[in-house]
Amino acid sequence: MFSRYPDTDNAGLNPPSLSDTTTRLNASFVDLKIFVAQGRIYWQVWLAIERLITSWILFSTHWVVGKDLLFDKCHLACFLYSR
Repeated sequence: MFSRYPDTDNAGLNPPSLSDTTTRLNASFVDLKIFVAQGRIYWQVWLAIERLITSWILFSTHWVVGKDLLFDKCHLACFLYSR
């Protein structure tokens, strides 16, 4: 059976060396860092889309609702953008 790491097929006869183990651990940490970075990027994109939609909803109703509520909308928009 083919293995990604050739020394794991017969681990009892030929155990992996420390450098092989270190290389595998480093590769795992790199994969984890990439995964976390991608998650952060997706989260930032989601927040940007949420802010755009919220801003559009808040300010598109400005002329219908009136100026008194616009003051509160501005405070809400500032709160959303400060997150």
